[in-house]
Amino acid sequence: MRDFTDSLLVDLSSHPANQPVLLTIRGGDGDVNYTVFKDFTGRYAYGNIVNYALGRPAELRGKSLLTVTLVTDTNPFTNRTSLWFVVNDHRFAPFTADADADNGTVNYSITLSFV
Repeated sequence: MRDFTDSLLVDLSSHPANQPVLLTIRGGDGDVNYTVFKDFTGRYAYGNIVNYALGRPAELRGKSLLTVTLVTDTNPFTNRTSLWFVVNDHRFAPFTADADADNGTVNYSITLSFV
């Protein structure tokens, strides 16, 4: 299994103060993915993360969130995997990494930093 580590800066300055910040994490290219993280209340979130409420912008600013996602390559033509992060309606550019072998898995450790 290949390890991939990176970070993502999430600017909340234009997000409405009274609206929750929603997080979606998706594997791309038809790949299979499974995510786990510990949210800011101490609960563990796991599985398919769709519109997960993290809190309001004032509660998140200055904090970081470590997410760990396993993405397994299912495309028979490439070993490329990708991982998308969506915060509310903002879709960030994907993280990409090649699996070591056909049907291989990449362990993505991505830290989101909220400003």
